[in-house]
Amino acid sequence: MKNFAILGGGISGITVGNILLDMFPDSKVTIYAQETRDIVSYVASAQFYPIWLGDNLPENYELTLKRWFLKSKEEFIKRRDDVNYGIATYRNHELFKEAEEPPAYFRDVLSNFEALEDHNLPAGYKYRFSFDTMIIDTWVYIPQLTKDFLNRGGQIVQREFKSIAEVIDLDEPVIFNCLGMGAKPIFGDEYLKPVKGVVLRLKPVNIGDVVVSTGDFIVAQRSQDLYLGASYDENWETADPTQQEEEYLFDNVKEIMETPGSIFSIPQGTLRKENIIERMVGFRPVRSIGPRVEKETLGDKTIIHNYGHGGNGIILSWGTAHEALSLL
Repeated sequence: MKNFAILGGGISGITVGNILLDMFPDSKVTIYAQETRDIVSYVASAQFYPIWLGDNLPENYELTLKRWFLKSKEEFIKRRDDVNYGIATYRNHELFKEAEEPPAYFRDVLSNFEALEDHNLPAGYKYRFSFDTMIIDTWVYIPQLTKDFLNRGGQIVQREFKSIAEVIDLDEPVIFNCLGMGAKPIFGDEYLKPVKGVVLRLKPVNIGDVVVSTGDFIVAQRSQDLYLGASYDENWETADPTQQEEEYLFDNVKEIMETPGSIFSIPQGTLRKENIIERMVGFRPVRSIGPRVEKETLGDKTIIHNYGHGGNGIILSWGTAHEALSLL
């Protein structure tokens, strides 16, 4: 019997676990996770849209990203018609104040993509990228993937690792490292840094079949809430959401969404602070040179790394997991 360990119970770990059990149905697969609920994957908007990964990506990295994103897209589409996975289709409008040239691979990865000038946009925005997208509702999707994993015979063990020696001491000969920010202290990855994002969950509001985003914000409709998030704060001082961060997020989204005349306007007064049901913070594991998907040998252990996805963890999850499995 093959015996595998996975470090980390976020979206990368649970996706790797499911693929392993697909490939090796009779194997023993154990996920070791410090937390089984309070993980950054739940905070994500999980919109199918490539976003900033790091400042020092290697040359020709777009070809790698294209491959990963297309594989994930294929897997999400397979599950889209099954309500148990919480995947819904929308039209995204990404707003810009200056003209932007999209990366070449956007047109291959994003369906019905268009980049155009639009004089009917609110709050000083003049240009937009519009394309078909998916919202993967984390409150539905991650529990379902976890259920799939357990139903296939996978195991989840709550455990925290504090050193590389504790990892190497595991019984499993092959270990998948899906620790996200946890890879920094254990594996000494100095390229990683936590980038803060504040999220507000509001009572459900019908904003139509659209997702609206800018460089700083996104507003998306999900089954249990209206999702407002999430700025990229690289120089944060507190791990909690501050009043200033909350007001900046809420006020800007309200201005964008409630300005009359745009293609996605909602009535003024629709968004109200008293409808906030939860304030959350997520810390994206941004790796300045891009996600780490590679194999190394430590002692008699094979370590396969799959982490550092930044704010793209869910939408890259299937692409990088399949690549990690190809390294076996």
